[in-house]
Amino acid sequence: MYIIKSNIILILKPSYKHFRDYTHAFTQEINPFSILTVTYDGKFSTFSPELIGANSPQYGNFIFGDVKDDSLADSVKNKDFRAVYTAINKGVENCMKSCEYYSFCGG
Repeated sequence: MYIIKSNIILILKPSYKHFRDYTHAFTQEINPFSILTVTYDGKFSTFSPELIGANSPQYGNFIFGDVKDDSLADSVKNKDFRAVYTAINKGVENCMKSCEYYSFCGG
């Protein structure tokens, strides 16, 4: 399924094969490429659609590749992708250890 919002095309494709365990089935936004967001000019991001318009000194612009030039497999080598994915995983681990609602939302 896809949704067009202004100049951004959101491609939503549930993909449960990437989950490390079943608790992550609750939250697609922590699994790379479960949600793929592509801009009108082919740049793409993953995790959360809102990231594509964001900018961060720590994580850059959240653009992990361009569909014209990069494969999804190549994008995991992107330093910003790796930093974001590492931070997400640390956050999920913290939630799992400390949040009484973790079993409900999965992070």
